[in-house]
Amino acid sequence: MQSSRLGVLTSTILLGLSGCGGASLFDSETTCLSESGHEAVIDLIRKKTRAKVREMLGKGLLQGIAKAPESKINLAVGSLKFAIADVRTTLEDPNSTKKSCVGNLRVIFPEQSAREAEKTAELLEKDGTIGEAMAGKGFERDAGAYVTQFDFTIQPTDSGDKVYAELNEDQQKDIVDGVSMVESMALIRPGIEKLVAERKREEAEEKARKEQALAEQRDAALAEAKAGMDLSVQSINATWDALDKPVRSRLLALQRAWIKRKRADCKIEAAGASTDATERETARMKCETRFNNQRRSYLSKYLNSYRTY
Repeated sequence: MQSSRLGVLTSTILLGLSGCGGASLFDSETTCLSESGHEAVIDLIRKKTRAKVREMLGKGLLQGIAKAPESKINLAVGSLKFAIADVRTTLEDPNSTKKSCVGNLRVIFPEQSAREAEKTAELLEKDGTIGEAMAGKGFERDAGAYVTQFDFTIQPTDSGDKVYAELNEDQQKDIVDGVSMVESMALIRPGIEKLVAERKREEAEEKARKEQALAEQRDAALAEAKAGMDLSVQSINATWDALDKPVRSRLLALQRAWIKRKRADCKIEAAGASTDATERETARMKCETRFNNQRRSYLSKYLNSYRTY
């Protein structure tokens, strides 16, 4: 990026004002209202804008965006409309042809460029609008144009066949940065659209991979929980069958009540574990496994204990 302190940038604008024999075609001295002076100022702004857009797009703005060809940059900048209005003379030296002026610069973007720039901002999910971004550079919206007040000087050469234009350094930077930003965003819209589409596709694929991995993880956890529960069921059944018949008869009502409580408690526990059906089922099976193992330990106390009753 160019330094924000470039000094007063001067552009020599050839205006084709030479007449036969090299005589000047100026009918009168150059003033702040002179059309030739305004053309010099506008040509300077257009030249600096073209260079800035080229710089911004040359660096790609974002990785993966193709650089805009020079022909598109020239066409885009050339389609901008500039006008200088409400001009006042701020300093005039009778001993110099240099005039210091202040006026309002009006910039009109082609409708398509404005739409493309706004679309780019949407695609990039940037906060604010192009108008708000231009406001940050000192521009106000006025009847389809962006307007900003700026200071400039104009001065013809001694021969009268050229005009020099200079702008206030900071104001020139804001003007060029603001206009270049809009034009650059308009030019990169196709590339941004393609890049965003590719990123969304990649994100969707990554999301699908993660969801598949999670599904496989949930299925594995469910299979593990089922194996654990099956084992606990075999274990508690073996313990129950090993009890003496009188013990089983004595414990049967309690055992049936325990089974009902186990199922109810585990159903509630599973419901609070997750919103995913597989994860809920896994939680239920783990819960029943825990209940079964605890009950098996409890029933083990009654093995070969009939004589105590």
